[in-house]
Amino acid sequence: MQKSKLLYTLKLFSREELYILSDFLKSPYFVSEANQRTRSALFQYIMTYYGNWEHPDLKKEKIFKKLFPNKKMTIGKMDKLMSALLKDIHHFIYIHFNEVEEEGFQETLALIKFFKRKAEYKSLGHYLEKAKKKLAACPLRGSQYYYNHFLLSDEIVQQYLIQYNKKSKLDYQAAFRPLDAFYLLKKLEQACFLLSLHRYQKPLEMPDIMEFLDTLKPLYEKQGLLDIPLVEIYYYTYELLKDEKDGEKGYWILKELIENHKSNIPVSALKVLYGLLRNFIIKEHNDGAKHLLEELFNIHRAHLEEGYLNFDQGILPSVLKNIVTMGLRVKAYDWVFNFLKEYKHKIEGTKTPQDVFNYNLASYYFAIEKYTQAMTLLVDQYEDIYYKIAARRMELKIYYETKSELLDSKIDAFKVYVFRLSKKQILDSKRASNNHFINILRQLRNPRTIHSPERLQKLLYKIEQTALLTEKDWLLAKVRMLL
Repeated sequence: MQKSKLLYTLKLFSREELYILSDFLKSPYFVSEANQRTRSALFQYIMTYYGNWEHPDLKKEKIFKKLFPNKKMTIGKMDKLMSALLKDIHHFIYIHFNEVEEEGFQETLALIKFFKRKAEYKSLGHYLEKAKKKLAACPLRGSQYYYNHFLLSDEIVQQYLIQYNKKSKLDYQAAFRPLDAFYLLKKLEQACFLLSLHRYQKPLEMPDIMEFLDTLKPLYEKQGLLDIPLVEIYYYTYELLKDEKDGEKGYWILKELIENHKSNIPVSALKVLYGLLRNFIIKEHNDGAKHLLEELFNIHRAHLEEGYLNFDQGILPSVLKNIVTMGLRVKAYDWVFNFLKEYKHKIEGTKTPQDVFNYNLASYYFAIEKYTQAMTLLVDQYEDIYYKIAARRMELKIYYETKSELLDSKIDAFKVYVFRLSKKQILDSKRASNNHFINILRQLRNPRTIHSPERLQKLLYKIEQTALLTEKDWLLAKVRMLL
């Protein structure tokens, strides 16, 4: 049972969601009556061990004996029962997690299809008009809105074909435009996401996608699709990620565009756009725009408070690390510590949330110069490669601060580690920035450098001029302390 799909799926639910699922499983409206009571009993038994999924009483034999005390154990019967419960859970997921942005639209669409099937055209026309009004009144204009608009347009075209006469008219452009808008939004959303991944995390082959969007842009512009606010925002984001030519100016323009249309953009789309916006300003800051640090921290804190950084019920490791790093750089130590306490048990998207928490707590202790506490929290194995690299860098910095004799050998080991990482594991820019860190730390460690103001000045200039250099602020601070 412990390795079954059933248990694996149940682990993904929060307690609140499981309470709702429990009521669902008791409802004869959603669950067929045959064996319904037994499936519900199986669910309730499993839930008594919530959070203790490896308990021996969750073995199939134990559960079978509890549910069927007077029957001989048969694996087949138990497997069928588990499979039936899993199907009920899948049904629940479909109903409970099926997001519909336009309230009541799907119900109205179902009525349209019903009256069309029954050839009741008077009622059909009534509900078509009702569906139009529902969409017109919807303030949120995301890709789902345009897809719903397309579904309605398709029904209108079918009505036109069924009731065709020479006097009837159909606005063909209005019928097909929603589908074009939906397709374009989805294409742009995916292209922006992939471009962001390509620029900031992992190199990808992008020419075909970009060629397609670039070729069709004049056509979409002619059709007026670029006048749709969300399309305009995504196209501008796409252009920024493709060329990155507007720099900081592009960030402020994009931020203003999003804020101006925020009330008409669904939360799901806002999360994507704000994520792209944050990635862009992080890149600008890392490339030398240090004056953006305060803005960088403030926008992350604002998005955290507004819920745009949430992943399911918690926060992703990469987001947690970014927030902690920025908070420490602006010396908001108390805020960072309280933030970590609040999100300790809300880290999602990793098999090792405790390691993620410990690393970020180590960053906090390092920032307030409690190096022993920081070192005890670091481990060698992290699910995320960038966490592993960052932990090794922090280890080197701790050895430097504590004047450890192990520093030289640890620098050599880190150099070999970075060299062996493949291009699939790490971006070339990240490899270069880590190699520059290693080389400069070696020079900083060299006695000839330490005792020579002239060499230190040259090293300071080198650090300032090196574009791809991680831990630049820390290195600058260490050189200045020696001058």
